[in-house]
Amino acid sequence: MTASTLASSSAAPEIPTTKTNVVGVRVSGRVWRHPKKPANRTTMSRGLHKTWDKRLEERSALATMKAREREMKFEAAEKKKQARLVTEARKKAAAEKEHQAHLAKLLSAKQLQRRKRKELRAKSRLKH
Repeated sequence: MTASTLASSSAAPEIPTTKTNVVGVRVSGRVWRHPKKPANRTTMSRGLHKTWDKRLEERSALATMKAREREMKFEAAEKKKQARLVTEARKKAAAEKEHQAHLAKLLSAKQLQRRKRKELRAKSRLKH
């Protein structure tokens, strides 16, 4: 007997094992589309994929750009905030001036001076 017949007679009968891929329902619902294998970077030609260094450079350039963008947004917000504060101060001063003019109509000069001194004392107490 030859070695091939011995091996075939002593071994159990071979059961063909075929691997079947079970594919579920497609997410997109387009059952007529053929499934594609994912692109492998090693099988792509050299011209198509970028080197690691190039990708790192692009990432760092993007990060720099984003940082500059954030900085510019922050500067714009600060400028807007300062403009708002100036406007508020101007409105407050105008309201105070109007209030003083109204009081000048009602009170005498001595009463106005006394009232101003009293308000200044109150303001100085609030600061400390």
